[in-house]
Amino acid sequence: MVAPVSDYRANKNEHILHAISVLKRSPRRIKVFMEIYKGSKQSKTVAEIMAKTGLTQVAVLQDGGKLSDEQIVETVKVRGKIAYKKVAVYKTNKAKILSGLKKSSTVLNTKYPTKQTPRVTHTVRTIRVAQGLKVQARPIVCDDIANFSKIKRIKSGPKKLLPEKKIKTGFAKILKDRGVFKDWGGEKNDLFSNATVAGARRRIAFAFKGPATTGVLTPAKLGKNGDQIQRLFETAASVFIIQYHGQIAESVLQQMQTFAEIKSLKENNPIWYGIIDGNDTDRLISAYPDQFK
Repeated sequence: MVAPVSDYRANKNEHILHAISVLKRSPRRIKVFMEIYKGSKQSKTVAEIMAKTGLTQVAVLQDGGKLSDEQIVETVKVRGKIAYKKVAVYKTNKAKILSGLKKSSTVLNTKYPTKQTPRVTHTVRTIRVAQGLKVQARPIVCDDIANFSKIKRIKSGPKKLLPEKKIKTGFAKILKDRGVFKDWGGEKNDLFSNATVAGARRRIAFAFKGPATTGVLTPAKLGKNGDQIQRLFETAASVFIIQYHGQIAESVLQQMQTFAEIKSLKENNPIWYGIIDGNDTDRLISAYPDQFK
């Protein structure tokens, strides 16, 4: 059910698509709708609709009632008889509704974007690379971070589902970071610290996804608008890690690779990126039990 018709100016496309979905299911209902909205009369009785459509009283009452239930028409009384009254949003958009009955759902969702099916636009950006520059984006695993060296002794660990705050605190303790890290809506990362990677101490940025997120972690689950990976790589760091208590989709790593390559070319520096999934998280907790208490 769409929003009340009193709010139709803000939800015009929703109402158009709603009417099309209700009418598409029944050619007979289309006839009733067309007759109600035909001409200048604001309301038409059941008898008047019967006379023009050739439908029986039962048929008109059934389909008129359905249209009324869906708020596409309003049931009223005219001289004591049941009648159906036009609704402004459907009267104004009658032509679009009838035209839409002939179109596919894909075409309709593109033509009439709504909050549920927004029109997605793609911006193509051209990156000009100076001669001599090369991509220096390098994937790593948690075993490659020297600060996590104890993990190499752990093949697997018992499953432990810890709150995101405790995970973040545990990572900070392993890195011997005593800073205070508070969550807020516009943050680019969950933990910004230093770690030894590839033989040197480097700035590292983490994004953590706690138990509030379920199922396989995909890019769409990273951030309210699915832009957390992009925001993570806006951090002034050279190492980027996403941690999750479960399985992480390959598409997350692929998107990280793309942003790592762009950052590498833009800054002309090597960039490291990787994921710590549920298995590696369990290994870390087993390797550093005191830090995750």
